[in-house]
Amino acid sequence: MAEVVENSTQHMSDADLNAIAAYLKTLAPKDASQTALATNADAANALRAGTDRSNGAMTFVDNCAACHRTSGSGYVSTFPTLALSTAVNTDDPISLIHIVLQGGAMPWTKAGPTHYEMPGFAERLTDRDVADVLTFVRSSWGNHAPAVTADQVAKVRKSTGAAAPPVRAENQ
Repeated sequence: MAEVVENSTQHMSDADLNAIAAYLKTLAPKDASQTALATNADAANALRAGTDRSNGAMTFVDNCAACHRTSGSGYVSTFPTLALSTAVNTDDPISLIHIVLQGGAMPWTKAGPTHYEMPGFAERLTDRDVADVLTFVRSSWGNHAPAVTADQVAKVRKSTGAAAPPVRAENQ
């Protein structure tokens, strides 16, 4: 998506953007009976209090919270919001798994030329760590998405050729 913004949409005229917005407003919701997501501070409070000691929560604190914050709100125009994010709440987690393993980049524009990137964590996190942290993210701050399994992560890791972390001494 960053490439689309950098090479295309940032160059659109106001008339083009208004036409796209008008079109999108004509589309029906995917499921009109589904309740909209609402922010929930329980996960943020548990992280701040240190009461959630699960692998997913601890992996998030150790690797993600500095940029995405314990509230999952990120930093406007710098680091993406995870709370109530469409990308986080999709049924299929494959894009999120790719981002955690291989990293990602925020698009740069004429108005925002700084290029922020998230590093890949393939060599740092095990398949279980990635599954646990994504399950934590997909069930925190009001998000309601299915859990991620280590098998799903392993399949993505294999398909992308992402390196695995070295075996830890306690796992030998």
